[in-house]
Amino acid sequence: MHRRRVLGSVAGGLGMLLAGCGGSTVSGAVVSNDTPLSIAFEHAIQGTPSGTRLLVDVTAENTGSEPVTPDGEVPKLSCTFLDGAGRTLHRSGVQPVEPIAAGDSVAFQFQLGTQVSDVTRYELVGELVQEQD
Repeated sequence: MHRRRVLGSVAGGLGMLLAGCGGSTVSGAVVSNDTPLSIAFEHAIQGTPSGTRLLVDVTAENTGSEPVTPDGEVPKLSCTFLDGAGRTLHRSGVQPVEPIAAGDSVAFQFQLGTQVSDVTRYELVGELVQEQD
């Protein structure tokens, strides 16, 4: 009896770890980038105790010759999660809070923890926005 309980727990845990790993149909793209940052990205679908989440890891490298600072015009990176009909499920954005020297890079992460099964693609946008005081 004890062995069944242990095997059931192991099988349940393994199923949770593998949730969403059976061939992701999610794709992503940088649809526009008006910043001096080069944007690289990858995504993963992870099983969690409460369900599934989609993680998009973004690396932004300053490919310009000047530092990118959080003063004046600031790069803003945003990620929009879309369903099969192109409807927005969630959108979020980040801005660097520290200067990024020429040749340096920073990492950001976007997450979606609800409606993950509805997501078919995500779009990344880099734009310069005026910093508000």
